[in-house]
Amino acid sequence: MRGPVGTPGRYIVGERLEAHGVAEVFRAEPVEGELDAPIVLKRLPDALAGEPDFVTTFVDDARVAMRLDHAQIVKVHDFVASEQGVYLVMDLVDGSDLHAILAFHAKQRRTLPAELAAHIAVQALAGLDYAHRASGPRGEPLHAVHGGIAPSAIVVTRQGQVKLTDFGIGRVSSRARGDDARRWLRYLSPEQVRGEPIDGRSDVWSLGVVLAEMAMGTRLFDAPDDVQLLLMVRRGDLVRLDEHGAEIPRALEAIIRKALAVDLEQRFASARAFGDALMGFLAATRRRAGTSLADQRRQLDSELVTIAAIPRERATSSPPAPSTVGRIQLAKASPPAGVRAISDDDPPAPRAFPRAPTSPPQGALTPGRVVDLLCGIARDNRTCALVLESGTHFKHAWFHDGNPVFVASNVPEDRFGEFLVRRAVLTRDQLDHVLAVLDRYQGRMGQALVSLGLIGPVDAIRLLASQVTAKLVSACSWQDGTYELRDGETNPYPALTLELDTHAIVGKSLSALPVDRLTTWSARIADSPPELDLAQLRAFAFDATALDRLADVAAGATLHTIQDRMSSPLERLHFTAIAYVLWRCGILRFA
Repeated sequence: MRGPVGTPGRYIVGERLEAHGVAEVFRAEPVEGELDAPIVLKRLPDALAGEPDFVTTFVDDARVAMRLDHAQIVKVHDFVASEQGVYLVMDLVDGSDLHAILAFHAKQRRTLPAELAAHIAVQALAGLDYAHRASGPRGEPLHAVHGGIAPSAIVVTRQGQVKLTDFGIGRVSSRARGDDARRWLRYLSPEQVRGEPIDGRSDVWSLGVVLAEMAMGTRLFDAPDDVQLLLMVRRGDLVRLDEHGAEIPRALEAIIRKALAVDLEQRFASARAFGDALMGFLAATRRRAGTSLADQRRQLDSELVTIAAIPRERATSSPPAPSTVGRIQLAKASPPAGVRAISDDDPPAPRAFPRAPTSPPQGALTPGRVVDLLCGIARDNRTCALVLESGTHFKHAWFHDGNPVFVASNVPEDRFGEFLVRRAVLTRDQLDHVLAVLDRYQGRMGQALVSLGLIGPVDAIRLLASQVTAKLVSACSWQDGTYELRDGETNPYPALTLELDTHAIVGKSLSALPVDRLTTWSARIADSPPELDLAQLRAFAFDATALDRLADVAAGATLHTIQDRMSSPLERLHFTAIAYVLWRCGILRFA
């Protein structure tokens, strides 16, 4: 490992601006001398800083990053790789990153205009083209590859400029850990997933993913777990582009697909070639619109200035001691308070749409109470713990942003091994053997099963997710005991990021709702005008018949009208249960 280039004491550390799975960012000032612009310190995780191979790669990449000087690249001034930490010193950029901008638009159910998305990509590609072709002081090629292009690495300044950040630590993204890892993993190129050497064409792929997501308004690669996600990337599965790309102009879609060719020979050979193709697309739209190139550029720059004003979310923790340093910048903003996920053309929600009641923080369990609790957690995106006790049994579930992370339980049937035996994944003899050697794997059943060759890694993740779901579904049937909600409590146990959805669990628990409650509730609201967001129904996994009926509700049909079309009381009850949980989750509302 190379020696340190500087010391953290050279900088006065201020407020933390951002923290996630790859780095932390702090506002900073140099102790001596001056820089041309305000700076931030970007601090990488200690776990990575302790790996010699990583530090060697970081130092090499950081030295290259310091030599890059381009209008579309955030300037790197200094770096440190020492026992005190690993960090970069970079310009502070006033604006918003593309992650915040896309999140804001998604919540308003909008996509960026195709021309604006192409304009952003063209500017980013100009920075990449410069970096890929950059040379050292003696003319030697720097071989600069970003390796971590993602929306959070693309910044739109308040002056309407697009800048790339994270040069020098881009390749850290492939080693990201924790809940934030998926933010970067979905933008890795197939060759990165395969562990092969990369060149500028890897950045072409990653920016192609970003461009596709700008144009679609949703993720290009998505899967229930990281293993499946990376397998999807590795094979270049563009099924989501097929599903969500209907509004993308055909010429732009063809460019995106070429950038996303798994075969390197079929992909754009360089960032410049990719940018030239996008400039051709913009020129064609200019001709069709009858505008001059200068007018088009002014219009697009003006739109960039507008979207750069997306507010950014401040880190809430207190500043670290002066010896702690960190990462650049622009937070993952949320819409301002009161902004609803509808278009500007829609009228504001009338005040006559009340929310479903909120459960008190603790109380007695009654039939259907756990379903209500789960709906409330999902509706309010709560990070909390839910403690359930019934007799001698307990279940302690932790949620983050409304979705389950881990469930601890002393119910014998909830044990992973018993779950696998019931699912016929293991025989009883196989389970006994695994339990006998479990200490070798630090008590981790999933790891033991994979290591012993009893199940594959993808199956292990799927089965663990199913087990957590089953624990909560069975808890929904508890009819006596107590509950307690503890806001802000986070999971203290090691847990895989299983990407579970509370809505899916609620959708499997309809039978736990008492008939008398559904009947009383239905009589109260059956003739009330409904409001329903169909886009939020996918997670519930309702059958096609239920979805057709809910589409009628979204079109304005009352529950009474829908129920009158059903001949079976059981059928009406089932549909009422669906409507009830949607109301509890805040997705279906009544005046």
